[in-house]
Amino acid sequence: MRTRAQFNYSSLCNRVGIRPDFCIFPILPIGSVTCIHGPSAVGKTTLIAELACRVMSGQHNDMLKTENSGGVYVVSPEDPASFRAPLEGTKAKFGLESELLDRRLTAIPPDDCESWMQPTDKDFVSKMTDEIRHFNSEVGTDDQIKLLIFDSLFLGIDEDEGQNKEVKKMMRKIGALARNVGAAVIVIAHSIKSSSKVMGGSGHWTNAASGVYLLDKQKNGRRTLTVEKSRFQHCAPFYGLMYDYEKNGGIPFIHNFRKYEAPKRESKYAHVVKDFKDKTVITHKDLVSAGEKLGLDMTKKQWYRPMVEALEADGMEAINPKTIRDGMHRPEVG
Repeated sequence: MRTRAQFNYSSLCNRVGIRPDFCIFPILPIGSVTCIHGPSAVGKTTLIAELACRVMSGQHNDMLKTENSGGVYVVSPEDPASFRAPLEGTKAKFGLESELLDRRLTAIPPDDCESWMQPTDKDFVSKMTDEIRHFNSEVGTDDQIKLLIFDSLFLGIDEDEGQNKEVKKMMRKIGALARNVGAAVIVIAHSIKSSSKVMGGSGHWTNAASGVYLLDKQKNGRRTLTVEKSRFQHCAPFYGLMYDYEKNGGIPFIHNFRKYEAPKRESKYAHVVKDFKDKTVITHKDLVSAGEKLGLDMTKKQWYRPMVEALEADGMEAINPKTIRDGMHRPEVG
């Protein structure tokens, strides 16, 4: 019988405790795909340009450490000039000379994008791998591609949630490309218009990526980058960033990076804990009533489990460890 092994680089690293190589530590692991998403006009392109400059120049700070510098390859539906504009606001900060920028940045114009450059094409992995390897063979070691950038708009995915199957296929192919060429990959995804917190297109953007980061705008105009998912959080913890976003002569640039910890969201079970705060005994009937109010699926075998865990964290215990039907109580202290 013929079988096919499923190779997941991040899962392997987690299992054996290996710290992967990073393009920029701790958010851009080499050989993996990272998703950055946020609402329209929040400054995604400017942030990506900042990260690209760090890769091309090798510059870093205590929060974003460039471990593998080199070339950057951009595939986007926009004119390369729109990507180069924010670079102007950052290249001086990094001491990035125009000659080095021209040598290390490859931005493919929309008119030059071949059909096989889209992950929907059956030859995407093989031809893109050949393209990057050929490019690397013609430049010096220091200029070889270390970061690939794809815009999800170029990938042909909009806000239709029904495209899960297509997104899953594409993300697998992009992941395979990242491993083949030994580079980090950023996919720029876009939040749905009704909310800056929800990514449009498909849940597979998040499922297949090794890291997912939300770029958002605060009331004071500052931007925050927070982690929604990271498969390497055990060896590369990332707590979030806040930075100032300004325009100088129409050219956007960002500065003053500092650590940012997003406020913790209150659990949906928090008010249940508050309702039972003064009770020493909670009956099974009480738990069923609370579950119905929360809209839990009462047909599931352990529908109560998350709610009970929240109550246990508050000091409640099951009267009978074998069943919840006997209710819960708050043990006397002392």
